Amino acid sequence: MIHTTTMAIIKAFANHFCNKFQSIQIDEDSARQLLNCDLKEVTNETNTSLEQPITMNELWITIVKGKPHKAPGHDGIGLQFCKRAWEIIKTELLQIVNRMNIEGMTMVRELQGLIVCIPKHSHPTDFDDYRPLTLMNTDYKIMRRIIATRLKPYLTEILHQNQFCGVQGNTVFETVAAIRDVIAHAEVTKKPLFVVSIDFSAAFDRISHEYLRKVLATPSFNE
Repeated sequence: MIHTTTMAIIKAFANHFCNKFQSIQIDEDSARQLLNCDLKEVTNETNTSLEQPITMNELWITIVKGKPHKAPGHDGIGLQFCKRAWEIIKTELLQIVNRMNIEGMTMVRELQGLIVCIPKHSHPTDFDDYRPLTLMNTDYKIMRRIIATRLKPYLTEILHQNQFCGVQGNTVFETVAAIRDVIAHAEVTKKPLFVVSIDFSAAFDRISHEYLRKVLATPSFNE
């Protein structure tokens, strides 16, 4: 169906995303088994370190390292504003991110994002010709980056040794080298080997939020 009016186009996109991002059912037992596959628990010392209040220095470093001219979320406040008005807003901003991080006091609108559809090419004609980008509020993104930075040094303790993506110091070259060495070992030892390459289309869209909540609720991250 071809839509020509603004409201019809907006409604068509809204219906498309409502269907695309609707709740995904998961098998409880399968999810539980998957989460128990060689996930290690962090030590009490590590957990204590991760749960410390965000410091003013952490906040400032995160703001300085952030990419400029990124689109803001609902509140219209971008990272450049935080840099320019740092001396004025730093105390209140630190209170906001610590309120979200420690007390879990996050307003509904801070968890909501604006979906902007960017054309993948010059002549889009279908929904799949657009790339949806979700714009989140800057304070929420700052807190998220700080948590990610804190977690990076401990990922090697938690994840399996064969996990390369997202682990500090690892690159795609280590992945290629590991596959090459395994194939070479199988050829020398004459052992049977299966190499499986899987590429999921729109993988993140197919992850159940319920599964993600179970990941965050595992003892590895909470005890």
